[in-house]
Amino acid sequence: MYKITATSNTNGSPEQVYSLWSQVGQWHQWDADVNASGLNHCFATGETGWIKPMKGPRLGFTLTSVVENQSFVTQSRLPLCLMEFDHQVGTESGTTLVTHQVQFTGLLSWLFYRLLGSEVETGLNKAVQNLCLMASTNQG
Repeated sequence: MYKITATSNTNGSPEQVYSLWSQVGQWHQWDADVNASGLNHCFATGETGWIKPMKGPRLGFTLTSVVENQSFVTQSRLPLCLMEFDHQVGTESGTTLVTHQVQFTGLLSWLFYRLLGSEVETGLNKAVQNLCLMASTNQG
């Protein structure tokens, strides 16, 4: 298993962060690595969607967990590898803390981590920072 984690804080509330997360078609506004994305139905556990990265093919994903104003998890399947994106928001010491984590598991996880890991890490850090900035500027 291989993990990449990015964390940042915002003056925005967990509800504001969650609102940005749940607008799947707008992920490209805070994640520069996303060309386009969408949901087949609603933002809820068990629902499916798709994401088209700036580099690489369109991938399907499943929302394996959605907890309103707290978290959501997506899973995408690659050949002999599962990529899981875990998104968490909470408050700590009077600020809102946002953490995104990508985990590669499976027989070829080492290969996908080696091929994608560096770019994913750079993009993940930028995405979390952009998301936090957007949440803090969309207050009220």
